[in-house]
Amino acid sequence: MPSISHREFIHSRFEIVWDLLVDTIEHPDKYLSNVKSVNISERHNEEFIREIIFENDEHLKEFIVQDKVHGAIICQLKDHLKYNGDTVISLRSTNNVYENELDYKLQWLSKDPSTIEDTQEETAALRQQLESAAFEIKATAENLQDRRGSRENIL
Repeated sequence: MPSISHREFIHSRFEIVWDLLVDTIEHPDKYLSNVKSVNISERHNEEFIREIIFENDEHLKEFIVQDKVHGAIICQLKDHLKYNGDTVISLRSTNNVYENELDYKLQWLSKDPSTIEDTQEETAALRQQLESAAFEIKATAENLQDRRGSRENIL
């Protein structure tokens, strides 16, 4: 049963990081090379169902809630063959100027209680995807902040 967490400190404005997080949630095919298709349905304000089909024909269906006021995105598994659970993404401002803390927590529980722990390979692959996503957001947000900061200094 995968239980993974990862934290990054990002030197960029909250709005920049939040917009990137929303984009990765709504358009994972722009960030993951193994995505065949993405379908978003049942959208009601900041809640929707997202289904991702990967190139290996695995399906991932999630109920997603985005809460900008509290800096949280919750992705709850729906109809998954092996797991129940969710991934919580938190974004919080720190006491430092233009620094935010991005925190990913993945908690998936096996539907079959007799199943032994997942293979280390499967958990390592999920961890690598999570860390890669966090690093991509960090690099992009800091790059955008640097470019915006440079323009603001000129003006």
